Amino acid sequence: SPAAAHGFRHSLCQRAARAFSYTEGGLEIEQSTLKDVLKNRYQLISMKSTPRHRPYQPPIWAPNGFTQTVFPALFRRGPRLSYMQEVLELPDGDVTRVNWLRRAAARKLAVLLPGLEGRAEVPYMRHMAALLFSQGWDVAVLDHRGCGMPNRLFESYHSGRTEDLDVFLSRQTHYHRRLGLGFSLGGNIMLKYVGSRGAAVPLDAAVAVAPPFELSLSSRALETRFGGLLSRYFLHHLRRR
Repeated sequence: SPAAAHGFRHSLCQRAARAFSYTEGGLEIEQSTLKDVLKNRYQLISMKSTPRHRPYQPPIWAPNGFTQTVFPALFRRGPRLSYMQEVLELPDGDVTRVNWLRRAAARKLAVLLPGLEGRAEVPYMRHMAALLFSQGWDVAVLDHRGCGMPNRLFESYHSGRTEDLDVFLSRQTHYHRRLGLGFSLGGNIMLKYVGSRGAAVPLDAAVAVAPPFELSLSSRALETRFGGLLSRYFLHHLRRR
């Protein structure tokens, strides 16, 4: 419903999508929000400016990362979407899946990367895809290798593998504007891609939501009592593949 979409947009913009950076006309643009991206309002600041920090206040019923991860996974189903699915042929002979929401004559593309063992059908991806599509963007959810469909090679993905994203974006030249958005591990991939391509990056904006910058800390967190539950969940899916 429009009210639910508005509530989700407000919640996400205020709590999660805080940092993005890109280069346009030689100016560094950073520390904006997804709300600014969607409304086409960007804040320009110099590289010497002090970033603005907005302290995050978690809700009482979800005071830590574990509850904030588990609760929406169990109780938020997300909107029903009918993706148009495309098999992306990769240069090394492997394949992965692209899940599209698109309309005729759209000139804006949002590319979404899920987190560890995520895919287009998980609730948080469907929420974001629906929101962006409602704002006039074509949406492409790029599944990680082996997650959306079986891949051909004995290959997988990791937090620094940006080649598949680069291949996909290189074929989307007809769009006037391109936004990249990654969640968790997908956020790491997005940030690495933007940093490695520099001024040549084929994106007008990039957003990373809750990326695990320090992978060693994330690994140790998965070895704790509560983190072990998530670890077993991830390992179950990884072993099954």
